[in-house]
Amino acid sequence: MSIRIKLGTAVINVATCYVPQTGCSEEEKDEFWEKLDEFIRTIAPDEHILIRGDLNSHMGLDGNAMGEEASA
Repeated sequence: MSIRIKLGTAVINVATCYVPQTGCSEEEKDEFWEKLDEFIRTIAPDEHILIRGDLNSHMGLDGNAMGEEASA
């Protein structure tokens, strides 16, 4: 999902996305990144883009962000 906002002479494109989760196939993950790349290429060079969402980052050695082993 995305929205295009005009602020004076500036244009900001705001997109929300959710990366396929860890258990998804590599094919699904590759398809997501290809679609995101296609979207980004539609944005004019003089426009701004802000991408927000769950990019599925993992923290910590075991994916658990709690405890002394947590790292970013």
